[in-house]
Amino acid sequence: MYDSYYKFWLGYLTFNKKTTKKDFWQAILMHVIVIVALILLAVGFNSLGSQVLPDGLTALSLVFRYFLTFYLLASLLPFLSVLTRRINDTGLPWGLIFLYFLPVIGGIILLIFALLKSSEHAQMPEFTGALPAPKINEEGKVSFVQMLKNYAVGYCFFRGRTSLASFWWMQLLFLGIGAVCGLLSVMANQLDFIIFGTRAIFTFTMYGVSILYFILILIPELSIMSRRLQDAGFSVKVILSFLGATLFLLFYKIALERVNSLSYGVRNFSLLYYLIFLASMVLFVLLIAALMKKSQQSEVQ
Repeated sequence: MYDSYYKFWLGYLTFNKKTTKKDFWQAILMHVIVIVALILLAVGFNSLGSQVLPDGLTALSLVFRYFLTFYLLASLLPFLSVLTRRINDTGLPWGLIFLYFLPVIGGIILLIFALLKSSEHAQMPEFTGALPAPKINEEGKVSFVQMLKNYAVGYCFFRGRTSLASFWWMQLLFLGIGAVCGLLSVMANQLDFIIFGTRAIFTFTMYGVSILYFILILIPELSIMSRRLQDAGFSVKVILSFLGATLFLLFYKIALERVNSLSYGVRNFSLLYYLIFLASMVLFVLLIAALMKKSQQSEVQ
């Protein structure tokens, strides 16, 4: 069952192969178990918390709700890909996957299709979890143009290697673009006050552009960071553990702020805020140190 679930995540971009009925339903079973576990944790901590004013246990309940939301969003693409592969295995046209976007009924129809036996006419190879060589595998010196190309090609590819220089040049580039967006937002704000006397179309346009920019680079930034850490010799388990710890601190901070608001400031979370700040600083320092580590291949040489 674990292997099927592992392949569920590995094949998040593999739509042109097939998945057997057994592999599909074992992966879906694990998927449902994770979802149910997060729901039970959220409901359990909420029931243990104060029913009068939200408290720290209520905050933990919110944390697991945030994790549930994050998990559902992160697993959407792997779910669609494994469902497409199951449809391929039944011999049905892969285009049926678009039924998923029909509210409720579409998903039910596709799950019924997933119950069908494998077709002898399905000529596609089975997805075994054996992945091809990573598309981005930088070694030695890389030109700036190649850095940009690798960044674009590796938009959704978390496997591979990104060199130390390539990673930091890309960070400087996009940090510079972010700074330009910030400067233009300030100028747009001033222009609106000169013309309209208040914030208007120029300000809101630049705010929208800035938000869109940071949304667009979120996934590629996570991708290139993952490849940089792998280039530095860190395993996928270590990278996922670091991501999990970071998300927990972020979600817990947001949850505490919400609980503090709902309890009208009665609850005092000063100590927890301080501990979260210290833990965040430790994780930040460890991340920077890891990202600054030389390539594992260069160390071997």
